[in-house]
Amino acid sequence: MIRNCPKLAFISALSLTNPLPNSRSENFTSTSLDSLEYLSIRSCSNLHSIPDLDTFTSLRQLWIHNCERLEIRATSLCVSLEELKLTSLPKPESIPSLDNLTSLCMVAIYDCGNLKIFPRGLHCLTRLKTLTIGGFSEELDCFPDFPILSRLKRLTLRGWPKLKSLPQQIQHFTSLTHLCIMSFDGVEALPDWLGNLTYLWQLEIVNCKNLMYLPTVKAMQRLTNLLNLEIRCCPFLGERCTAETGSEWHKVSHILTFKVVDSESCRVLKLCDASK
Repeated sequence: MIRNCPKLAFISALSLTNPLPNSRSENFTSTSLDSLEYLSIRSCSNLHSIPDLDTFTSLRQLWIHNCERLEIRATSLCVSLEELKLTSLPKPESIPSLDNLTSLCMVAIYDCGNLKIFPRGLHCLTRLKTLTIGGFSEELDCFPDFPILSRLKRLTLRGWPKLKSLPQQIQHFTSLTHLCIMSFDGVEALPDWLGNLTYLWQLEIVNCKNLMYLPTVKAMQRLTNLLNLEIRCCPFLGERCTAETGSEWHKVSHILTFKVVDSESCRVLKLCDASK
């Protein structure tokens, strides 16, 4: 774990295979790129260079976060990866291809403000269960082409102000059980095709400042497995879902647990006992 090192400019493969000068651990000398399983690099504001990511032949978890100057120039990643997080990286214009990473179960790529395309090979990840993606270049008027991931279970979509709609391909993610929609300030109404996600049992809507309308009553009632709905920091929609009096209340009144959370308080508008 390499964290909060503001003067660190580069990391070489040699620095990861040799012991630290003041290390108290006698076992550190046995660490090598061949045996490293977890690598986390966070909040290194001056970092601009790291070793080729495909040299870590045993790496299972990789997290690179909040490194303002870092450009990821690698063309491929280690095939042993099970979890990949590339977050809050404003410089990279592209992400290495994921098509050979057949062990990946979780991917998080978000708040990368220079990205305009999805990483290649996302559709090849047959074991992928959890995906968090978005927060790309604000020049984009819509989400990049989204591959259909029919086996995905958990999806978090992060938008940006120019987006006026959700990516329509999501309606084909019929195995989803968890969906979180974040930061779609340009969206005023959620689409009726959301009702196609019939396996969905948890829906979170977060920080969508101009969102006012849920899908129609008919579409919401098709979500027969939906047990939990949480609306956080969505001022218009939260107000419209006020119990009994809100104009959207009739669309959610049947849901077992429904919660509205704003920046100042947490209001539980409906909480039912499933045994009754």
